[in-house]
Amino acid sequence: MRTNAWLALIVVGMAIEGCSNPSPAAGSGTTPAAAGAEGTRDIEVDSQMVDCTGVGPQKCLRIRNNPQAEWELWYSGIEGFTHKAGMKYRLRIREEKVPNPPADGSSLRLILVEVLEQTPAKP
Repeated sequence: MRTNAWLALIVVGMAIEGCSNPSPAAGSGTTPAAAGAEGTRDIEVDSQMVDCTGVGPQKCLRIRNNPQAEWELWYSGIEGFTHKAGMKYRLRIREEKVPNPPADGSSLRLILVEVLEQTPAKP
């Protein structure tokens, strides 16, 4: 009888936990910073994609937050954006947190909001 009482308490506790309200960001697919206008930022995209290795060999975008920053490789692409070789871009993007990202994938998704500038790269 005592074992059944403990089992009942555990089951009730699990049911109550499952019904509790998640934190505001949980399950929303966005980080608090990505909600609304605060979640947008401007980035530069280099004129050429470069060889990189993720799961296997691939091409990556080179992005940075400002002209003084070092270029960073971005493996996942930017939703809504098509890169054209030879063109440099300044983009306004929105970041969203990826719920349960794959082990070989990014925990962030970049989404194009607006192309601010598109200029031919200098030779």
